[in-house]
Amino acid sequence: MVNYLFSCVLLFIALVLPVAILIFYWNNYEWLGNENFRNKYGTVYDGYKTNQFSAVLIPFFYTTRRILFAACVLFLCNFLWMQFCWLIYTTLFSACYLLHTNPIELRGYLEVMNEVTLLFLINLSFCFTDLLIDAESQYTAGWLYIAVFCGNIAVHLSLIIFDGVKLLIKKIKVCCMKKNLRKVNNLVEKKKKSRKNRKKIVKKRIIGKPEYNKPIPKQIKKEKLS
Repeated sequence: MVNYLFSCVLLFIALVLPVAILIFYWNNYEWLGNENFRNKYGTVYDGYKTNQFSAVLIPFFYTTRRILFAACVLFLCNFLWMQFCWLIYTTLFSACYLLHTNPIELRGYLEVMNEVTLLFLINLSFCFTDLLIDAESQYTAGWLYIAVFCGNIAVHLSLIIFDGVKLLIKKIKVCCMKKNLRKVNNLVEKKKKSRKNRKKIVKKRIIGKPEYNKPIPKQIKKEKLS
């Protein structure tokens, strides 16, 4: 009974969550570009364009797609062709939606590449059914499946490494700039100190010299005349 209630609660959350996300961001669409709102609720649409509403629909579409995929696997386990049709058409819809709206700020082509790769792998999965009886052909299709899958992962890993190296180079440049600025500031401070010391030395010398041009008092003049 406890497991049944727990599964019902999880199912209710899974069904309500996409709709709740869509309603929340629909009502707060004008605040998507605000920094305070983004810091609080921006994890869902992070990386998407906030100046078009198509970006808000992507989280709703992704969560709904996964829930329906789980339902398809559970309730259509004896209908393999229906599962393939569902995967193919949802992947095509996602790829067309991304190409038409372009809601991602940076590297939107990666999402399209992921959808195209997924579509190719789904179609290649037909080779592992009863439609293809030849074992050697299935073996070759398996290696092709692995190659395409590893190629997709390699593209993402190479971009991650490239971004990491780029960020590291920027940090090194910033550190070098800070060191150069410190050196320049130290040289400027040394020059200022040397100028102050020179001024002090000059003042001391001037004060120590006899004052030849100082006027003679009147009493001294009278004594000399007498």
